[in-house]
Amino acid sequence: MAKEVRLDETRMKDRRSLGVYMQEIFGWDEVTKNLDALYDNLSEVSEDVDLIIEENRTKKICEDRFSFLVLRILGKAADENPHIRILFREALPKEEAENNDEDYE
Repeated sequence: MAKEVRLDETRMKDRRSLGVYMQEIFGWDEVTKNLDALYDNLSEVSEDVDLIIEENRTKKICEDRFSFLVLRILGKAADENPHIRILFREALPKEEAENNDEDYE
């Protein structure tokens, strides 16, 4: 079964926060410092992971230029690496999301 991670657009706003966030998700030894390195690291992912983007976060990602670039890199990596999937889902009601956070991390 694939590891499921709900993407948090607030952690994808700049290179530093993105690098730390991706390190937490994938368990990399080093913080990714730029988008080229992010793509290289994603191409080497060997365990299944589903990156979940909820509908209420999609607009926020698309409105922020850097977050949108990250989404494009994630999409390209998912196209080329069968261990990475991007899934779009409806947002959970707030109480349900809080109760189900452990299912996504």
